[in-house]
Amino acid sequence: NLRFRTQAREKFLSLRKGTKLDTTLAIEEELHNARSTFEQARFNLVTALSNVEAKKRFELLEVVSGTMDAHLRYFKQSYDLLHQMEPYINQVLTYA
Repeated sequence: NLRFRTQAREKFLSLRKGTKLDTTLAIEEELHNARSTFEQARFNLVTALSNVEAKKRFELLEVVSGTMDAHLRYFKQSYDLLHQMEPYINQVLTYA
């Protein structure tokens, strides 16, 4: 794409004053098409990179939220277990 655009630009810049109008218009059209193709390819590249970055962010958030959920479950189970053991702990303290 870039090579095609460069070649089209070089052709356009090498035109002389006496060049036929139809030749000039054809080369100008070729340059325009090369620029359009290049811009479309550049836009597609930026879009693809943006999609990759968004996917990476989403996957990271998914992993972090999963880890936070696991910690929350662990601490909740620990709290519930401690709450269930409270009467036995008080009984042991009374005997002690």
